[in-house]
Amino acid sequence: MRLWRGILLGWVVVIILGSSYPWLLGTPQWGRIRWIPFLDVLHSHRLLGDVIVNFFLYVPLGFSYARVRSSTGIKLIFEAGLLGSLLAVSCEFYQVFSPVRYPSMTDVLTNIIGALAGASIAGVMSRITPPPKTPGLLDVFEVSLEKQHK
Repeated sequence: MRLWRGILLGWVVVIILGSSYPWLLGTPQWGRIRWIPFLDVLHSHRLLGDVIVNFFLYVPLGFSYARVRSSTGIKLIFEAGLLGSLLAVSCEFYQVFSPVRYPSMTDVLTNIIGALAGASIAGVMSRITPPPKTPGLLDVFEVSLEKQHK
């Protein structure tokens, strides 16, 4: 389990560094945000490549997250999607302030889909080799809510 936690943390660092490079900050570039997902993807080989890279970048995130927590089934996939969406939105928000990056809802959606796919793959694999049991994101919220009601 310690191995999977290390992989998860390391992969989060890889995603943050890869999504923020080059590390240049400037004034917000709100006009450069591509708000409508997948609009330009079919007309550009580069953007289609970005979609594929963004998907596969987040598959290990969802997979490793699923290997370190205790939820199963839909809850597991939902938590991985939640983690993927929080990280993706944070990375794209950083890119709003970069003079050389173009934040995109296509990136956010493909990141989330990749995290969901990784967790789904881990869920299927856990039927073969179960992961160790540790609390997940939603379990922590449930425990804190239970403490508040006592």
